[in-house]
Amino acid sequence: DRARGLYLACAAVGSGSFVRRFGAYTAMPSTSVASRACFVTGADAGYFWLASAAIQSLDEQCPGVDVRVLDFGVTPAQADFLRSRHLLLERPAEVPAGLHPYELKTCFGRYVRALPHENIVWLDGDVLCVGDAAAAVNALFRQMERNGSQVAACPDMGPNPTLRRFASSFPAPALASFIGSAPGRGGLRYLNTGVIAFRGARGFFAQWERMAARMPGETCIDQNAFNILVHGNPDAALVLDPAVWNVHSSLLGRARLDGTGCRCEGSATRAVFLHCTSYRLEFIDEYRVQLRVAGLEIDTVVKSFRDATMRRHHLELLKRFVKAHAAALKDCGVAS
Repeated sequence: DRARGLYLACAAVGSGSFVRRFGAYTAMPSTSVASRACFVTGADAGYFWLASAAIQSLDEQCPGVDVRVLDFGVTPAQADFLRSRHLLLERPAEVPAGLHPYELKTCFGRYVRALPHENIVWLDGDVLCVGDAAAAVNALFRQMERNGSQVAACPDMGPNPTLRRFASSFPAPALASFIGSAPGRGGLRYLNTGVIAFRGARGFFAQWERMAARMPGETCIDQNAFNILVHGNPDAALVLDPAVWNVHSSLLGRARLDGTGCRCEGSATRAVFLHCTSYRLEFIDEYRVQLRVAGLEIDTVVKSFRDATMRRHHLELLKRFVKAHAAALKDCGVAS
């Protein structure tokens, strides 16, 4: 599902001619894990309510964490609301208006450059926090510091698990060139970047944007540029367990959500993040949502889970968000 979401991918393998041509990712010096992590998501006008549920899930699971929302094209009223809640990271003046969210994603470094945080966790707008993310992320960044890792992400659980499968399924000439530049690359795992941990990755952000600019017309330009960069520096990436960090696609069929949290069948560890995305809507769908909460009426269509328990939880998060922010939502003209 790529209709409006940000469904990215990355992997960690060796360098080659394509990377040398466009500039391999150079790891930044190690930074202290004592730096407070910031959770960052993004939304356009259609993803506003999804991102709202994501924010509410973070507020409930780990109160007090720093959260920001990148402006990928929210309405003026939505922007006013996010600004009033100190959540909005405005579109930088030098970034043209009207770019697709995939292109805007590669400008990530421009959005977050004023943040003091060296440790940043990116969450797609359709990702819900279902566990103690603060503790889990602190432990993750300590592990990344020990390993010298700059980024961390999970294997993609869709139907194209390798670089070759992806490049064979979609027009992706840059990725295909990268695969062909060194033997063995085609069979490497594709990593989904609905959830990404970045540690001291300011240099990576700049190179991500530059590489994407050299790949016009590439399908999933953001994700393929990300793949190629991380492939150029295998020691800089950490591969995470998707059953814990990014439950999505086929894993949604094995996941169960109850009062104790979310766990995938066969996993000994509860999940931290639940990602509402799957290939060809196998485990998700669009639903009309009509809410009457705290004197406000909301009638919208949102993407949610086919699983009734997950969908109920998703919509309850949205209700609680509206209730918690009803006055500001009304004052800013988002809801009435």
